[in-house]
This record gives sequence, C-alpha cells and structure tokens, in this order.
Amino acid sequence: MDEQQSRISEEANHLLRGGREYMESLIDLMVIRMIKRVSVGGSRVIILLLGFFLGIFLILFLSLGAAFWLSAQWDSYILGFCGVGLGYGVLLLIGWAMKKRIIFPLLRDRIIRHIFSDEQEHKELS
Repeated sequence: MDEQQSRISEEANHLLRGGREYMESLIDLMVIRMIKRVSVGGSRVIILLLGFFLGIFLILFLSLGAAFWLSAQWDSYILGFCGVGLGYGVLLLIGWAMKKRIIFPLLRDRIIRHIFSDEQEHKELS
C-alpha cells in the first residue's frame, strides 16, 4: 500500500511539474506573440508617419513649384498662387462629391480586409 501511494505521489508530482512547465511555456508563447504584434504595429505606425510627412513635403514643394511656374507664365504671383489654390479647391469639390460612392466604400473595404487578414494571421499562429 505504501509503495502504491508513493508511486501515485510521484506520478502526481510528475503531472504537476509537466502542467507547470506547460503553463510557463504558454505564458512565454503569449509574451512572444504580444512582442511580435507590438513590434509589427509600431513599425507600421512609423512607416505610415514617414510616408505621411514625405507626402506632405512632396505636395508642398510641388505646389510651390507649380505656383511659381504659373506666376512666371502669367506674370503675376497672385494669379499663380490663386491658380494652384483653385486647383486644390476643384480637387476638394470632386472628393466631396465622390465621398459616398467611392471614397467611403474603398476605406471600408480596406479596413475590413485588414481586420480579416489579422484574424487569418492569428489563426495561423495558433
């Protein structure tokens, strides 16, 4: 009887150690997954910010160049800069007119595609 109890006790201790190691491994895996998600998210944010600022500077300098070129063509700084401003006004009106039919559906579809691609990636990791 004593031998049987000691064997059961050893098996129980072995199971507890195995369960503890399994839980520690799961915790380590969750930490690694969180680090991966945070690093991917952080790199996406940095890339988006860099792209945003580069785009702003590109538009700014192209607009200034176009305004000075138009000013030289029309012999008036006011007309050149107003011409560029009018061009942006026309683009703004076109964007405002197309927001419900084109812009919002494109943004919605892109967000949904991004969400489902993250879910698919999560399923592959599991």
